Amino acid sequence: MILFDSEWQSSRRGLGDEGRKMKMKVGLVVVMAAVMVAAPAQAAPHRLAAGTAEQIAQQKGRAIVSRSPRLQISSLFACTRLGGRSFSCLVEAHGESKRNRLDCSFTIAIRPQGDRESAHVARRRCRTVRLLFLTRRRAVEALQEGLLRVQGPIVPLAPASLSEVHRISRSEFEGRGAWRSEISPGVVESCSMRLSALLVSRFDVKVEAGGTKCRKHVTVS
Repeated sequence: MILFDSEWQSSRRGLGDEGRKMKMKVGLVVVMAAVMVAAPAQAAPHRLAAGTAEQIAQQKGRAIVSRSPRLQISSLFACTRLGGRSFSCLVEAHGESKRNRLDCSFTIAIRPQGDRESAHVARRRCRTVRLLFLTRRRAVEALQEGLLRVQGPIVPLAPASLSEVHRISRSEFEGRGAWRSEISPGVVESCSMRLSALLVSRFDVKVEAGGTKCRKHVTVS
C-alpha cells in the first residue's frame, strides 16, 4: 500500500511539471502574437519620379555653374533610371572666354533618402578647346590682298582704299573696298564692294567679295 501511494505521488509530480511547461509555451506564443500585432507596418519605400529627378539634376547643374567662374550655362541631357529607386542624370555645362571654350559633362547620381532626395556628382569630365580668333591687323591685311585680287589687271587711277572695317565675330571681319579706274579714254569707272575675311584655321584666312557696285562717268578733256 505504501508503494502504491509513492508511485501515485511521483506520477502526480510528473504531471505537474508537464503542465507548467505547457503553460509556459502557451504564454510565450501569446506574447509573440501580441508583439506581432502591435508592431507598426513598415512604410513602402519612397519611389523617385522621373520628372522630379530631372528637376533635381537641373538645379544641381545651375548650382555647379554658379560656383564656377569659367562656366556660364548648363543644360540637362538625359536621365536614366537605375533599378527601381535611383537615377543617373547627365548635365552638360559650357563656358567661353576670349580665346578658349570649356565643355564639361557631369553625371549626377540621385536617390531617395528617407522622405527626401539626395544628389551628388558621381563623375565629371571637362575639356578646353582653343577658339579661333582673328586679329584686326591680320584681317586688314587679308582684306587688302583680296581687294587687289578682285581688281585684276585694271590699273586704278589711285590706290584702292579699304574702309568701314569692323568685327562680325571672333573669327570674322567685314570691310568696304573702293577704287577708280579709266576703262577707256575719257571714261572713268568708280566701283565699291563689300569684303569679308574669315579665319577658317590657324593659318588660313578666307576672303570673299560681293555686292559690287560700279558707276561710269565721262571726264572733261
